[in-house]
Amino acid sequence: MNESPRPRRDAGVRAETLPDGSAMLYDSRSGMAYALTASAAQVWASCDGTRTLDAIARQLMDIYDAPAGIVQNDIAALLADLQARGLVEWDGGVAA
Repeated sequence: MNESPRPRRDAGVRAETLPDGSAMLYDSRSGMAYALTASAAQVWASCDGTRTLDAIARQLMDIYDAPAGIVQNDIAALLADLQARGLVEWDGGVAA
């Protein structure tokens, strides 16, 4: 069975949401901190291992009234960057 991959936040990363909706991520292993825009913070919050990239994109398309292709590409790029930094892992398959 081929499941769609679902991004999941790494347990070693702590997030602090700021008043404007943006967030700071703190990686306890590396000691690094990363700033996220408000829309990226919404993606981060959705990375709970239950939602696919398509489900996360649909959620953001509703919020921002943006074209599907642009939203999906932006989310894929963000998740690839977070994965490369060890902040996100994929459940249920391999990310594209």
